[in-house]
Parts: sequence; structure tokens; C-alpha cells
Amino acid sequence: MKVRLAKALTSRAAIILLDEPTNHLDETSVLKLTDLIQGSSKTWIIVSHDRFFLDQIATTIWSIDDGAIDMVAGNYSQYEKWRKVKRDSQMHAYSIQQKRIAHVEQQLNDLQTWSANMHKESTANHHPKAMGAKEYYRTKAKRADKQVKSKRKKLEQQLQENHVEKVSKEHAIHFSLATERTMGKRIIELKNSVIHPILQNVNLVVTRGEKIAVLGANGTGKSTLLQAMYTHTVTSGELWLSEAANIGYLSQSVYDLPVEQTIAEFFTYDNFEEEGEIRTQLIHLGFTNTHWHTTIQQLSMGERIKLKIAQFIFEGRNVLLLDEPTNHLDIASREQLEEALQAYEGTIIFVSHDRYFRNKLATRSVTIDNGTLHLPRAINTTSEELLTLETEKQAVLGQLSFLTPKDKQYAKLDARFNELLQLIKAAKS
Repeated sequence: MKVRLAKALTSRAAIILLDEPTNHLDETSVLKLTDLIQGSSKTWIIVSHDRFFLDQIATTIWSIDDGAIDMVAGNYSQYEKWRKVKRDSQMHAYSIQQKRIAHVEQQLNDLQTWSANMHKESTANHHPKAMGAKEYYRTKAKRADKQVKSKRKKLEQQLQENHVEKVSKEHAIHFSLATERTMGKRIIELKNSVIHPILQNVNLVVTRGEKIAVLGANGTGKSTLLQAMYTHTVTSGELWLSEAANIGYLSQSVYDLPVEQTIAEFFTYDNFEEEGEIRTQLIHLGFTNTHWHTTIQQLSMGERIKLKIAQFIFEGRNVLLLDEPTNHLDIASREQLEEALQAYEGTIIFVSHDRYFRNKLATRSVTIDNGTLHLPRAINTTSEELLTLETEKQAVLGQLSFLTPKDKQYAKLDARFNELLQLIKAAKS
């Protein structure tokens, strides 16, 4: 990718077209590319799903949807604000349209009811002295029929000229982990671990419910760290794994799926209720009902990644190791995956160059550099400050003991507890 980019960037052309230029680049390379584009006087037309990158370089967003292009001045964040305003306006216009339709339909129903009564009167056996009544009612019925036809035509014309589509429903996502095993606070711990040949003296404690981003340049050992956790293998030192941990591992290439199976055959369920739950959650991840009988071979790589993560969640995996899960995903799919993983109650350790995705998901991060894993440290922590941290940790733990994960304060207190654990560990090291 770097070689191909270099060829494009050194071109003397006035217009440069880049298709997903940040794919497979580490953050240092993306920053250099960003600086080059920002300092250039050329015109750049770029396809990218890296939202953070788009925020840095875009002056106009072209959004393609259903065969039409919306052009919005500004970067991705400004486009997102515009999209929200557009959505809200569409919802308001659709509501007004539906009220207008309901009002006209009521008028039409009233006229049709009145017309039916007139037709009934025109065919009734009236008194001989009132023979003109039939023609009277027949005339009124024809007039009512004409009014109904006119109003119906006018309504159809208005809808054709000013039709507003219904805004698609935004699904709420929530996954509950089905596990019979009781989980403690500590899930994974590495002590003075050597993961040959890249990582030396690795020390890390992972606690329940954390969502940890692993940072570092390409080739520093991020994937190696995840693989060691998954295989429970280190060259030397200790790697402890909770007996209750049920790990799901997503590599950068999803080639272990049974491609000949349909999605319906891929998942295991015992009744219609379980099938319905699976299909509903798959819809939340961007699948449609027609996907249910589609073979995995027909799915895109991005759809396969989402299918694999859905499988982990439905199987009750309470620890996810995800290596570049947003690769091959468009922006809409990344947002769906973000929502799904934010709603996920288990522990996640993930590698991603998508800074927007990391900022949304990670509760903390660790960095690999020169073969060493660096943790957030408490700077110049004195013994008095350490005692304060320990005291707060016990207080938070006491509060947590009276709560369940469903309580509003639980997530905030749990995140603070995890943060305190890391600060204390760093201060003691």
C-alpha cells in the first residue's frame, strides 16, 4: 500500500484519486499522509471509511445513497450533524404528511358514506307524491362521487409531488451473556511474560467488563499478544486465565467459517423464539431477512466479520479478542458494530487502527513499543496518594457489592474501579 501510495502522491497530476488509502497503514503512516494532503494545493477525491481521517482532511463530503449524491460542505463530523438535522426534518415532514393523509381520508370516508346513503335513497320506494325524490338523491349521489374522485386525485398528486419517505427505524441493541459460570473481577493476567520473539516482560491485568484497545505500529506484536491470550501460550513467565473465561477470537482474516452453509444453518437454535431472537439481532447488525437463507460464501468479508462476532455473542463468549474488526466494513457497518460492542456486557481486548472506533469503544488503552507493553501510569505517585487510591478502590468496591449490572451507577463505578486497579498497579511497579 505504501509503494502504491508513493506512486500516486509523487504524480504531477492536479487531481489525485485515492480509494481507501488508510487500509493497512499504521497510525504514523496515516498521520504522514494526512499532513501531506493538508499541505497540498492539489484536488483530492478520496473514498475512505476512516472517519477520523476524514475529519482531518475533508472539505466537502459526497454521500452516495440510493443512487443519489448529497454534497455537504465540511468534514465528516459536520456531515454527521447535517445528516441528523436532515433525519429530524424528514421525520417531522413525514409526520405532517401522515396527518394530512389521515385528515383527507376521513373526509373521503365521510363523503363516501354520504354518497352511499344518497344512492340508497335514490333506489328506495318513495311515496307517489314524491316521485322527484329519486332524481334528487341520484343527483346528490353523483355529486358526492365526483367530489370523492376529485379529492382522491388531488391527494395522489400532492403525494407524488411532495412525497416524504418514512425514516428507517433505529434499532436498540442489547446483548445479555448466557453463561452458567460465575465470573470474578480478574479475567486475564500476564506476569513477566515473554512472547517470543517480539514481546518481552509483559505485565497486564484484565478485569471483567473492560474494553481495552491495544495500540502500536505495524509489526510491533499486537496480533501476537492476542494470539498468546487465545492459545494460552507464552515462551516464559506467567499467563493466567480465569476458568470462567470463554474466549472468542477474531483474526484479521475470517477464513474459518463453513462457507457452504446458509446463515440459518450456521446458527444453532431449539425453537422459533430463539430463531426470532437471532434474526432480530442480525437485523440490528445490518443483515436483512433475505440474508437468512444466503450462503456464507455469498457474503462480503465485512458481513462475515459481523457474522463471526454475532456467533461469539450468541454462544455466550464472555471474552472477545478482536484483531482489526472494522477491516472491510463501511461506515454504517462500523456504527452498527460499535453499538453492538458497546451493548456487549463481556470483556473485549481489541486491535484497531480506526481511531473513531477506538474512542467510542475503549475504556482504556495499552501501547506496544520496542517490544514492551506500556500501561497508563500514575505520575509521581507518593505513598499518601497511593493510600488515597487504595481507600477509594475499597469504597468503590463496597458500592459495587450492593449493585447489579442493570443499575444505572454500575457501569460508571465499575469503570472507575478498573481505572483505580491500573493506577495502583502502575504506582507500585
